[in-house]
Amino acid sequence: MSGHGGTAGTLRRPAGLTARQLPSYSAVLGLLIVIVLFFSFSAPGFLSSGNINSLLGSAAIVAVLGLGMTPTIISGGIDLSVASSAVLCAVVCAEVASIAGTPAGALAALVCGCVVGAVNGVLISVFGMNAFVITLAGMQAFRGLARLLVGDQTMTLEDSDFSNFVNYQLGPLTLPIWLLLILTVLGVLLLRRTYFGRNVFAIGGNETAATLAGIPVWRTKLLVYVLSGLCAGIAAIFTVGLNADSASPSVLVGVELTAAAAVLLGGTSLTGGSGTLVGTVIAAIFFSALSQGLNLLGITATYWQLIITGLLLVAAVVIDRVRAKSEI
Repeated sequence: MSGHGGTAGTLRRPAGLTARQLPSYSAVLGLLIVIVLFFSFSAPGFLSSGNINSLLGSAAIVAVLGLGMTPTIISGGIDLSVASSAVLCAVVCAEVASIAGTPAGALAALVCGCVVGAVNGVLISVFGMNAFVITLAGMQAFRGLARLLVGDQTMTLEDSDFSNFVNYQLGPLTLPIWLLLILTVLGVLLLRRTYFGRNVFAIGGNETAATLAGIPVWRTKLLVYVLSGLCAGIAAIFTVGLNADSASPSVLVGVELTAAAAVLLGGTSLTGGSGTLVGTVIAAIFFSALSQGLNLLGITATYWQLIITGLLLVAAVVIDRVRAKSEI
């Protein structure tokens, strides 16, 4: 009897994933699957190749900006200037391209992005200024500088290849989408397989402990913001191409908030120390799919999309709080 009792007393928990073992982006992935299924039945043409390419192309700008913003939040900071940085880079790109051609314009956009990111990074990492305040100021200043450069007008290029680049079909997808996939893979490898990436997570988890452990905190944070600026430069090239070879200081208004919502909804903790680039990209695609689906249903009013984005941002913060408490 005792033998049977011992066996009966040993209860094994059924194998399977618990909530804490699921990826941090599982919630937004589930939401994406739900709305894709919903719109595929309710919105004619939602799953057409043309709409899918348009959907992913629209998501590419937010996703690339989110790829740059994610490490800044993981490191305990934030970059609210990503959209305005992209606008400034787009204007610089168009100005240089009008004089020296498309390749020179693209290079100028990337360099401009790195410079803008370095400015933010130096003020935050070297001088110890608050990341929220500095990048909020940059959000205003960089867009204002873009307006100053073009006299608050739209600059259209007569002969460039930016629109050809963003519309070029390589297999089933356009070039920006392929580039987004490559950037995501490289970003994941950078954050998960290098000392730099481990330093970013360590700084976000506990900056004081990271400093005592000998981690080069200010250099790591500086590079994080430079990379965010580089992503803004890439997004600028996409923007010029998607806007028919033109650059305007009035585009991408509010996109920094959509990018932030994508980062948080994708599973990155607002308090730093944890996050995922894959989740950011999935969330960016979710927002784009939601917008495209609503448009196909005839719900084109911007205020509905803004309301939904705001609600999802609040939901992302709540989910982050619940996840953080469950890990204590």
